Amino acid sequence: MNKRLLIVGILLLVAVAGLYLLFRRDLTSGPKISARAPEFSLPNREGKSVALSSFRGKVVLLNFWATWCGPCQQEMPSLEALAQHFQGKDFTVLGVSLDEEGWQAIDGFLKEVPVGFPILLDAQQATSDLYQVFRIP
Repeated sequence: MNKRLLIVGILLLVAVAGLYLLFRRDLTSGPKISARAPEFSLPNREGKSVALSSFRGKVVLLNFWATWCGPCQQEMPSLEALAQHFQGKDFTVLGVSLDEEGWQAIDGFLKEVPVGFPILLDAQQATSDLYQVFRIP
């Protein structure tokens, strides 16, 4: 009985510690409601640095995604349809890939699921950290 109680206690302790680590966040940093989005600059496929501020005056839908993320793969056609629907308006979808493998992985995916909106690479996850993106999609 004591052995069983000890095992349950250890499992409970591990679960609580895991939840603490999962949900602890620095809520003093990152984006704020009604404030300007934090500035970042990331490379596009051609290696040119693209800054968020270059889209100033537009509504920007930032989509953090990765080629290995099943739900991200499924949402890409819908995001492309949205981008096409609002084409010519002050709206853009901006895809921010978190693929550590870089453009090789992204290129392979985009051959299967082509999109017309800009894709940027955040291989070091600096921008996703800035925006406090802990899960995708």
